[in-house]
Amino acid sequence: MEIWATAERAWDRLAATLPADRYLEVRYEVLLESVVGELTRICRFLGLEYSPSMLDYPARSTYAAPDPRLRYQWKRQCGTQELQWVDWKLGSMLVQRNYELSGFGPKKPTLLERAKLRLQDKYSRVKFEVKLYGLGLYLESLVANRLPIRSWSDRSEERRVGKECRS
Repeated sequence: MEIWATAERAWDRLAATLPADRYLEVRYEVLLESVVGELTRICRFLGLEYSPSMLDYPARSTYAAPDPRLRYQWKRQCGTQELQWVDWKLGSMLVQRNYELSGFGPKKPTLLERAKLRLQDKYSRVKFEVKLYGLGLYLESLVANRLPIRSWSDRSEERRVGKECRS
């Protein structure tokens, strides 16, 4: 949640410095609702022609076609309490971007709840990285980044990036 909020704030600052014809905002939900319409709009902005072949990629990749059922899936996957925390933390930003609030009312997490969330976040990140890089490369990177051996840290990072590119 914090990463999204930070990225959105950074975008707001950047967009405020750009002329309107220099950027295009695309909402994920709108893209899922009207794939062809949004791709046509994006192509037009880029000075390109939309081609139906743009949507042929599922036949030659591991990516699935856009699925409108994925809209707002985060809301369906969250419990009432989590939605209240989102409304508390991001409510004004959501409203500003024309998203509906949960309807449960904002609720600030307690100190204990915030500590639990931080631990869950850390655990999820470690789990994700171990799955992506493997335990060996994850541990190597962890140690290499904590020791003042720049060459080892750089090699470890190169191996991680290489593995990401192959995934």
